[in-house]
Amino acid sequence: MLISNIDIRNRSRKSMGDIGSLAKSIDELGLLHPVVITPDNKLVVGRRRIEAFKSLGRTDIPVNVAHNITE
Repeated sequence: MLISNIDIRNRSRKSMGDIGSLAKSIDELGLLHPVVITPDNKLVVGRRRIEAFKSLGRTDIPVNVAHNITE
């Protein structure tokens, strides 16, 4: 999915921590756990992974769609 299509507003995490190490791991090993979104593209989990992908210059990220999550 295009990262730009994922709605990441209203997330509780403020500090992203060490994105560089995560990006290096993703670059070397690949993404082991896709981010999770709702059917309407709202992010459930994976904000740091998204930021790591962006830092690597990637525009697409693997996602799993959770159909049974409500706010």
